Amino acid sequence: MTIDPARFVAAALQARVAAQGAQKGLSRKPTPSAGGLAGTVTQRVQAIPADDPQRRRKALRVFLEALFLREFGGGLVQDPAFADLVQAVQEQMEADEALRRASQSLSDLLLAGKVAV
Repeated sequence: MTIDPARFVAAALQARVAAQGAQKGLSRKPTPSAGGLAGTVTQRVQAIPADDPQRRRKALRVFLEALFLREFGGGLVQDPAFADLVQAVQEQMEADEALRRASQSLSDLLLAGKVAV
């Protein structure tokens, strides 16, 4: 049996975000433009230059941002701490070996255009 890295990372993120959201008093509000997130993610990932040494990391960040916005609502992007939240989660993922491998696989799939939010 193989593990789908997108689902693995998404499940881990949902758990971490829910825990952080509970600590900060965030409520889950669906965003009305959630359907447009997949297209936005695809466009943003495709815009990352092929020779960018941080390409994988940037693709994952785009995915994380879209996942948080879908889960907690588009208004989150207006929060000045949003970028810090995304950065903190990404750093935690990189520090955990299993999550790091899964997120790298997810980044590769994102860059290949095989994953949607």
